[in-house]
Amino acid sequence: MTKKTIFGLLVAGLLAFALTLPLWHAGAQYKLGEMYKNGQLFRQDPAAAAKWFEKSAARNNASAQFALGEAFYYGRGVPQSFEEARKWLEKAAEKGVREAQYTLGVMHEFGQGVKQSLSSAAKWYEKAAGQGDAQAQFTLGAMFESGAGVKKDLAKAAEWYQKSAAQGLATAQYALGIMNKKGYGIPQDLAKAREWLEKAAGQGHIDAQNDLGLIYAQGLGVPQDFDKVAQWYKKAAAQKHAAAQFNLGVMYENGQGVAQDMAIAAEWYQKAAAQNFADAQCALGELYERGDIQDKTANPPAELGAVSKKAENAPKGRAPGGKTAGNKGKANGNAGGNAAGASAGNAGSDAAGGASSAESARNARKAADLYQKAAKQGSLRAQFNLGQLYEFGHGLEQDYAKAVHWYQKAAEQGYAPAQNNLALMHYYGKGVKQDYAKAAEWYRKAADAGDARAQYNLGVMHENGTGVDKGYSRAAEWYQKAAEQGEAQAQYSLGELYAEGHGVFKDLGKAAEWYQKAADQGYAPAQFRLGAMYELGQGVKKDGAKARACFLKAAEAGDADAQCSLGAIYDEGRGVKQDLTKAREWYEKAAAQQNARAQCSLGNMYCLGEGVQKNKATAKEWYQKACSNGSEEACEEFTRLADQGF
Repeated sequence: MTKKTIFGLLVAGLLAFALTLPLWHAGAQYKLGEMYKNGQLFRQDPAAAAKWFEKSAARNNASAQFALGEAFYYGRGVPQSFEEARKWLEKAAEKGVREAQYTLGVMHEFGQGVKQSLSSAAKWYEKAAGQGDAQAQFTLGAMFESGAGVKKDLAKAAEWYQKSAAQGLATAQYALGIMNKKGYGIPQDLAKAREWLEKAAGQGHIDAQNDLGLIYAQGLGVPQDFDKVAQWYKKAAAQKHAAAQFNLGVMYENGQGVAQDMAIAAEWYQKAAAQNFADAQCALGELYERGDIQDKTANPPAELGAVSKKAENAPKGRAPGGKTAGNKGKANGNAGGNAAGASAGNAGSDAAGGASSAESARNARKAADLYQKAAKQGSLRAQFNLGQLYEFGHGLEQDYAKAVHWYQKAAEQGYAPAQNNLALMHYYGKGVKQDYAKAAEWYRKAADAGDARAQYNLGVMHENGTGVDKGYSRAAEWYQKAAEQGEAQAQYSLGELYAEGHGVFKDLGKAAEWYQKAADQGYAPAQFRLGAMYELGQGVKKDGAKARACFLKAAEAGDADAQCSLGAIYDEGRGVKQDLTKAREWYEKAAAQQNARAQCSLGNMYCLGEGVQKNKATAKEWYQKACSNGSEEACEEFTRLADQGF
């Protein structure tokens, strides 16, 4: 005999027993209602169930009163009526039926059949919770956590979450995990946080799965483990958790725990973006803008702006920090930290991968569309990126006023990179009236928030006395702040102040230290300055080989002073075999950048016929150029040759 057959016989026996009772017996009436409700031996019939529940409820059967109230609440077998539901649920609740007490709490919370009252809801939830109803315990915990209907009390919230979680309710386990993780109402305990989150995640709770990914990504109480990060994110992402999909995209973009793959990153970003997850829309836009993926649209819109490259102006603009896995928590994007990384502000940059101008334009337009969607949802990063597209005419028609509009939106909400760029617009009068004081105001906001570029820019303004009181000491303070964050230009500028003794005590050793830090980041002017110090033995031990190495790095990066210095080294054979051809080549590179010293040196070479065929007319031309660029020596030589009739 099968289990199914045995179960059928048991049910038949119960039915026979119930039917032997007089039909006026409330218990039998309730049992018949249950059978019709659940389709046990009878065809499922909600209307018939409601009739039997009503007969039993009228005879004061608490279970039937709850069942009838539930039928009216959901409109099962009877017209939906919150008023009727409340009437019967109250009768059952007064008899201690905890499910009825919980449902009444819901009705008072949302104003269903009664005037909305969170305090009344809390009272009913507390009755049900006191009888061990797990959902009521969780809900009451949430009310104490938020202070809705009760006085906010995180300790009590944790107590109720604990009771509910112990009964296996996943939402309570998740909430308790978060409280342990953050130390809300209870001492922070990362081990317990992970334990409760794992219990919830094991039941398929997607926020818990995503948060476990965050814990392993950030190494919170556990060794950082990107295999487990990917494992938990994938579980949540498979259930369409937008933040987890986004975080997986970040992992593939950065190659964290997985092989770097921009195409797969784009797929995950696309899934999250399709759910209007703003961070994913922004990140996907950045992939298109950088050319990491391509928009295959056949014909780009006619209004596309030109693909342009950002101008390198001082003070400098700034791109926001990049992303690392583990920077989003709950699906609404409110939890998690922001981890810094490589620059992710791409507006105006050349497209990656050798993309054609048409491809770059399509990619930029696609990026702009995605930024628009994210910006309208309040994404500060997207608003900033959109401002850059308008500022530099990349994918959109160049429009300084619109750039200012988007920078302003993000800046007013405290986004430091946007504050810095808005300051730039005021500094140069792009899209707004030029206003140095206003520029300084926005730089100060960003600088106070720790933005290194703004700190550097504010230092520049204090050094020059533009829009603020001139003061080398204030400039040094801001340069120091930015330099300590690794801002190469600030490190160089701070080195300059120490070299000159402006705003700080003159200290060539410290100057060399800061030049070295900037040089190590590839900042060519610092490499040149450091080379000059090694060449002269200022602040460092004199070392011609190190000087030449520094000059070469800077020269190859296009620094005209370094190119000229290398030319002089080969010209004079200082530490190297004299090579006038190499000397001329380096002088010419520097001279093409209007370096007066190099132009004068070329004049000397042509005048004397050293490394080139002697030609005083050509020498005179170079002297004239050098004189125009401020070389007194060249002016004298030009006059001398002119007097000789050349």
